Amino acid sequence: MTSVIGALVCANLRYWTTVAPRVRAQLARWKERATKIEDPRRRSLALDKLSHERFNPRLAATLTTIAPRARRDEVTEAIVALQVAYDYLDALGEHAMHRDEPAHDVLGLPFKPAAGDADGHDDDYLRELIVTARERVARLPAAAAVREPALRAAERCGQAQTRGHAIRDGHGLGELERWARAQAHSTGLGWREWLAGAQASVLCLHALIAAAADPCTSEADADALDELYLRIGALTMLDSVIDRAEDSAIGTLDYQALYESGEEMGLRLAATAHGAIEAAGRLRHGPHHRMTLEGVVAYYSSAPAAREPHAQAVLARLQPELGGPIGPTLVVMRTWRLAERLAGIAAVVLAAGAIGAGGATVSPRAHAAHTLKATDTAHLHYISASGSLLFEEGRAGGTLPGSMKVHMRVEGRFSGSFTFYVRGGAIRGHGSAIPKGASAIESFAGTLTVTGGSGRFRQAHGIAKLYGTFNRNTYALVVQTVGTLYY
Repeated sequence: MTSVIGALVCANLRYWTTVAPRVRAQLARWKERATKIEDPRRRSLALDKLSHERFNPRLAATLTTIAPRARRDEVTEAIVALQVAYDYLDALGEHAMHRDEPAHDVLGLPFKPAAGDADGHDDDYLRELIVTARERVARLPAAAAVREPALRAAERCGQAQTRGHAIRDGHGLGELERWARAQAHSTGLGWREWLAGAQASVLCLHALIAAAADPCTSEADADALDELYLRIGALTMLDSVIDRAEDSAIGTLDYQALYESGEEMGLRLAATAHGAIEAAGRLRHGPHHRMTLEGVVAYYSSAPAAREPHAQAVLARLQPELGGPIGPTLVVMRTWRLAERLAGIAAVVLAAGAIGAGGATVSPRAHAAHTLKATDTAHLHYISASGSLLFEEGRAGGTLPGSMKVHMRVEGRFSGSFTFYVRGGAIRGHGSAIPKGASAIESFAGTLTVTGGSGRFRQAHGIAKLYGTFNRNTYALVVQTVGTLYY
């Protein structure tokens, strides 16, 4: 346990001093590039991923800390570019916009020799991401040693992601289960754990890129890393536990529903973690890899939804397998989450200042005097539009009956602002949600943030779950919110 804590301290020192600045620079670079995507829907999806999932490349880049210092810039740039490409491909798959070329072909490109100017896809943004990753990987001394394991991981990842998206498109689970069972044979993993690990195999690619920076890495080392990170990746099915309500609303595969109970899921993940711990102990940088495993569990354990009974049923069986308290790693992950939340609050304050009429200033928020758990449903109708930006209004009923006005952009991820008029004042804020399906009536799920108000709600704030449906023929909008309001 001491060696794991030492690895955690060392990794954090290396990350914040040598890796984090390069990550920030690369994310700024790709955000600027995404603004130049010509297709408006692809541009919206790319920017949305960079905004709402900026945590992913930052966490992925923590693997850079095992690379020699002289190679960390190249490794960081490769990992960030590949993770951004992966998230973008995932968004395109969710919206059925990337079907011509298998995802695994794209993910494997950084580990293949350059094939001329075109790589078989016509998305310039995606091409630039992949070319950047390829160029950085090609400079690493053990790039040849990791090539074959990386291509296998890319194949596995792309196939699992594509088949997982097919479930969202209405296909049955039976075919996916049969395929996963066949693939999991002889790996020592159950089909559900193998499938989750396969879908998260971009993590294997990141670990292999970091290993390629060490000239001592052999192909046998790379094979062992791939096997280890397949198991660590299986633990990412905890994401479906933490986000179960939202994922259910948009049709994402619910891993917990594949088990008879949360306790069974926890025990299976505990067995997977046990195998990963043993595998990590046989590798160089073993404590660092063990720390990564604990980091995955701590990341999901630090989410507010981890306190829910269905999540506790899983985590209570899994956490003891780690052989000791995950307190230090949990503290780090909670700090990361707090930093992300503070960054989001800062963005809200800046946006409020930019939108406020008449140059109104934003005063410090007073301590909330009231707390209200609220569930409300609004039925809105079309008033006017400007491009993809719609203005709608209608009546709302529930805990706080009243009327609502919404400005909503229906391009890629749904996003917009709202004003909710209730007895005693008004409540204002913004929200975003992921739409599901390509039919006339789309369901969606996301989050809503209250940023202020008037009257007795002038100090209102809070975050709520957001669900609903949108009719693309009539523009009718049904919005349901479930959360806690402080005012």
